[in-house]
Amino acid sequence: MSFLIVDGTGSEVLPAVSVNPDPDIPSAETYSVVTVSEILSDIVHAKPSSLFVIQTGGSGGKWQVDTPQTPLLKKGERYLLFLYPDKREPAFDTHGTPRYNSVGVWSGCVKIEDCKTFFLPSAVLELHKYDNTTREAFVNLVRARVDAVAPKNQIIMKKWCGPGDCPAQR
Repeated sequence: MSFLIVDGTGSEVLPAVSVNPDPDIPSAETYSVVTVSEILSDIVHAKPSSLFVIQTGGSGGKWQVDTPQTPLLKKGERYLLFLYPDKREPAFDTHGTPRYNSVGVWSGCVKIEDCKTFFLPSAVLELHKYDNTTREAFVNLVRARVDAVAPKNQIIMKKWCGPGDCPAQR
């Protein structure tokens, strides 16, 4: 279901915007800028070095929309993100930076901490069996799955060798 799967780090979290034209209906979306370290697979033509991930929640207008089971991305934290393009009209000028939503809202965001993977609290139980898996082992599973279901001419694999790689995996 993902158009793009990336390993990236939150580099900026913008103030939330209210997305409902009716000011009496609570709504807020937060745009987070993610710096892409590795593209694990894609079926889109652009190979972004950074992108926006749009999430429900944050403070927008007169509303504070909390999403404790699906926390917002944080600056400086690393994630594996399973994404699809956001085709809506942008809430502000994004200067051509591509905008994405996480697949399944909570399922498409995997936090990397101490070289281990962790799904968000509200992800389905089946996905939590991968919590505490090494990043390398989880990425190998993702690549194997992508190779099994997607046409080879639509997949672009890149070996990740950038700064911030887990020292134990070098």
